[in-house]
Amino acid sequence: MVISIREGQIADTQECAQICFDAFRAVAEEHNFQPDFPSVEAAVRVVSVMLEHAGFYCAIAERDGEIIGSNFLDERAEIVGLGPITVRRQVQNEGVGRLLLADALERSDRREAPGIRLVQAAYHGRSMALYLKYGFEIREPLAAIKGTLRRMEVPDHHVRTVETSDLEACDQLCRSIHGFSRSWELQDAISAGSARLVEHRGRVTAYTTNIGFSGHTVGRNSTAVMALVAATDRIRGPGFLLPLRSTDLLMWCLEHGLRIEQPLSLMSRGTYRKPQGVYLPSIAC
Repeated sequence: MVISIREGQIADTQECAQICFDAFRAVAEEHNFQPDFPSVEAAVRVVSVMLEHAGFYCAIAERDGEIIGSNFLDERAEIVGLGPITVRRQVQNEGVGRLLLADALERSDRREAPGIRLVQAAYHGRSMALYLKYGFEIREPLAAIKGTLRRMEVPDHHVRTVETSDLEACDQLCRSIHGFSRSWELQDAISAGSARLVEHRGRVTAYTTNIGFSGHTVGRNSTAVMALVAATDRIRGPGFLLPLRSTDLLMWCLEHGLRIEQPLSLMSRGTYRKPQGVYLPSIAC
């Protein structure tokens, strides 16, 4: 049967979430890791947010009227975030993932996105090979960090909720580190009540949309990011993503009871500027 690609709709939520949950669980258990989604309900919450948000593009792969896979693009910034690409287990390794990836790249090229980024499970060799074949490069080794951290204060670093009036200062910080704006993502986090920032001597030195898989964090130095992590009430999802080159931050996490859950890779295609400060990428980068 011919495989067709169409744009996703809210009515696709349950079926896409089930495929997503099954695919991630199968790969994780095959390699003795914990699945990214603890339940189908958790996958439904994530998928529904992306399908309902104007800043995300969803592609649905169908064969003979049956949904067999999906992919998402986070288009809230000029650098696009790719994934997750997931395929129904019964038709994996039949080229569905390649079609979904090709559709995403074609759309991004048509929209003239300067770059695309993704975070990939480093233990999954097949998906890494697929991205490499389509022109992606490995930029950073990452670790998902999880655990229970006793809340504490970092001296002289005040953590508070991000207000709308803080957008400009946070945006300037993000641009100085990443080279592009992520203000739409930050506005979403402000609306959700999850955005936090750090002030040090009257200056914004770090902010986060949330400490977890779906949130990104930027900071002028490791101490500012430590303050955000130390002040969080919980680490969301499978953990927050930490570049392994941030040795001081990594060791601080391990010394305070957090643990490494799994290895991941930050990959990109097109324009890429190495971050100029301390950062924690989101799963969509």
